[in-house]
Amino acid sequence: MHIAASPLIVLAGAALVAGRAFNNELVARTTTDICAEVDAGLSVSLLGISIVIGLIEVCLCVSGIPAFVKTDAVAIAAVNIAGVASVSADIEAMINTAKGHQKCSYPDNFEAGSYYRTPCGFNCINGFSPSPAKDPKDCVCLPPKTVCNGICGTFKSCPSAHPKRDVEIAKRYASCDKGFTACGVDAWPGMRASQSWECVDTTSDLESSSYDKSFCIDLNSANLSFNHNVAAAAYGLEHVPLNKKAE
Repeated sequence: MHIAASPLIVLAGAALVAGRAFNNELVARTTTDICAEVDAGLSVSLLGISIVIGLIEVCLCVSGIPAFVKTDAVAIAAVNIAGVASVSADIEAMINTAKGHQKCSYPDNFEAGSYYRTPCGFNCINGFSPSPAKDPKDCVCLPPKTVCNGICGTFKSCPSAHPKRDVEIAKRYASCDKGFTACGVDAWPGMRASQSWECVDTTSDLESSSYDKSFCIDLNSANLSFNHNVAAAAYGLEHVPLNKKAE
């Protein structure tokens, strides 16, 4: 790295951080990475002279470099002199040339961490367990647990995270059962297609629609349409949207 800086800055940085070791856990999540146990001095070039800022002694992955240069004292001192890009490139070269460096592949539901003597180590998250227990290669959901919406756990049921298409269609064309009238929720006036309604027996139910039918819909006069083959109960709610008739 070729930079121009005061020798006093370099000496101050070296005095502050030389020889410090830092154990950093991998922050970024990727499916592949290159990791190694780095044990070497990080140096910068000042006026053509290579000056060692301090010792980098850490198990580190390439994807963890952005976090490392912001948190490690030696790396921060080097960045203050040579800049992030130059220092990051040097640290990546240290990883790629370190003895025993490894190309790591990770499974789903992992949180990677490079540890001493285990450069490709990882932890399983979202309730999943490492498999096999010794030298794991995968994260699995162990029985009797099951997977629901990406989480491994014990569930009585597993509602879909995304409504099914037929449920959406049922909502779109839902209607009130025979003997009930569609009335606006919270007495909202207007007949927007997105208006929320509920099915009310206005002859006996005094808990909805302002009780005087002023916000209830008479299908004979309203410009709204229903598919009477689909009941509101089809999707488990009594609030249903009404659709305007096509012009």
